Amino acid sequence: MNDKYRHLLSRVTVNGVLFRNRMIAAPTSCTVDIGDCTRSPDIKQIMFLEDKARGGAAAVVTNEVSVSLQGSKKNNHGCVAVMPEGYDGQMNFVKQAAAIARHGAVPAIELQHAGYFVYRDPANGCEPMGPDAMTLPSGEKTRAMTEEDMDRTVEQYRQAAAKMKDAGFRLFVVHTGHGWLLAQFLSPALNHRTDEYGGTLENRARFPLRVLKAVKEAVGRDAVVQCRISGDEHMENGLTIDDVIGFARLAKPYIDIIEISAGAGSFNNVNTFPGIFLPHEVNLPLARAVKRAVPDLLVATVGTYRDPDAMERILRDGDADFICMGRQMMADPDTPHKIMTGKTDDIVPCTRCLNCIGRFFDGVKGCDVNPRAGMNLYDLNLPETPPEKRRVVIVGGGPGGLSAAIEAKARGHEVILLEKTGKLGGTLNYLEADHYKKDLVAFRDYLIRTAERRGVEFRLNTEATVPLLDSLAPDVVLCAVGADPVIPPIEGLKEHAYTMRQLYEQGVTPRGRIVLIGGGLSGCEVGIGYAAEGNDVTVIEMLPEVAAQANRLHKGGIRYILGELKDRLTCMTNTKCVRVNAGSVEVETPDGPAVIPADFIINTLGQKPNRAVADELSACAAPVFEAFGDCVELGQVRGAVHGGYYRARDIR
Repeated sequence: MNDKYRHLLSRVTVNGVLFRNRMIAAPTSCTVDIGDCTRSPDIKQIMFLEDKARGGAAAVVTNEVSVSLQGSKKNNHGCVAVMPEGYDGQMNFVKQAAAIARHGAVPAIELQHAGYFVYRDPANGCEPMGPDAMTLPSGEKTRAMTEEDMDRTVEQYRQAAAKMKDAGFRLFVVHTGHGWLLAQFLSPALNHRTDEYGGTLENRARFPLRVLKAVKEAVGRDAVVQCRISGDEHMENGLTIDDVIGFARLAKPYIDIIEISAGAGSFNNVNTFPGIFLPHEVNLPLARAVKRAVPDLLVATVGTYRDPDAMERILRDGDADFICMGRQMMADPDTPHKIMTGKTDDIVPCTRCLNCIGRFFDGVKGCDVNPRAGMNLYDLNLPETPPEKRRVVIVGGGPGGLSAAIEAKARGHEVILLEKTGKLGGTLNYLEADHYKKDLVAFRDYLIRTAERRGVEFRLNTEATVPLLDSLAPDVVLCAVGADPVIPPIEGLKEHAYTMRQLYEQGVTPRGRIVLIGGGLSGCEVGIGYAAEGNDVTVIEMLPEVAAQANRLHKGGIRYILGELKDRLTCMTNTKCVRVNAGSVEVETPDGPAVIPADFIINTLGQKPNRAVADELSACAAPVFEAFGDCVELGQVRGAVHGGYYRARDIR
């Protein structure tokens, strides 16, 4: 055992079930196809979870599994534990549990009922229901559950737990948080019943406790029941930590572990999926409060954990008994193994961009920093070992070039990377001083550190030219020269406004009244960072909203932080910049012309692909020349990292 992480790596047996350490892979998914009605795990999901088990997690939890078709999630997709007679996907659940167990992890399944958010499907008896009859923000109408509905739902949980126990699962996570059915009963904001299921905590807990009791009875003594709950819903009149402590005491006879999350899902996603605007370990105070109040109940904490030193401290101090990692285990499923073997510098950091979940319902799956996440099946089409060792020259030391260098070197090729500046990192270097981009800077540092350790040959302050490339006699040239700032013909823009590149290269730190011209995702985030540092910031955007390109979850975080910083940050939408002066910006607003005084003016109007450079270099004599990343099509970090990975994998 790595003694530095003695608590984190310690074994524990709960109800006869051995956990080989204290790190649980929390439910995440980037494999389910929208509209997929097969209702049982497919091979993509099984391989995705197997990677986490192979990576050393003590337990691997599936993404949400509905207890029955009638308890279906809010969209017509995903797995269902108990289907009507005539259909049985049991064998796929057996394969899923076996794939986790064969690597030494505890197979865990998360059982859930959507309640108010059940996908309406009259043909299958699916309808939204919960503690109350209400109209959701979407316009969907729900009905109040009757006693008969509750009896049937309790039985569905019982059957689902028993069936999944037979399939090989040993840890049963009953989802009692994030705005799903059981949380809807518990939350005073969502439960307004006046009968024995509403009002006091004891009444609101009555139905959830019936469910937990049924699951505990169904799985028996050689299995573990874990209750996942929001320690604070962060909504008006919502569930608070005092409620959760009270509920934990009531639920203790029926559960072995209580996992403390936060937020209310569709009612409040900002705290359910904490992004860059919330701190790491954001839910730890909630877990600590439960552990202090109910010390004889095992407590798991979840909420952007990555740092093994912090995780060890939490367990050592008795603030929790388990650490749950969700997105971090997508970014690097080998995180536990790297902690065990003392290779913590090799851990790929999650950047908390939320694209994994926030882009999911747009049909974009996967992880920005881990091209393999959810793509394991497709990787089988790629040759594992190249037939010949190649001499590879990579042009550009940004995230795309570094990603390509790391993968090409790992596959045995000779790799030379040319970078025209004196520092690796590319556009990620511009984020060093950004208040909210520490995770992305950490990812930059990981890329540089890993490329160095792999033995990539770096040539800094070296601009690629056709003669230079030809002199190196490469078999393959991979070109990742990125993008340049857009500078439209606005009077005074070039003379009086900095680009982010210029700020970085000149070592300038804007202070005072800052005006950003361009409120896309990057411009909005930069403005938020400056405002958080105490500056007076104005963001000018021609569109009706700022950060229009942000994924739906990140947009929620942006709205949240804009509210927090409203005294220091003004977003002027539907506004056109017409002239830039030495100390002001002239704009055209919906109400007419205006002049905004400024101490610093920054051009954040975006980037344009550096295709001309790539086209010029393509004339080199290398047999294979491939351009990728932003010099072909703007794609943010994901496009660069994935492009580099797959171009390197294609070398043969």
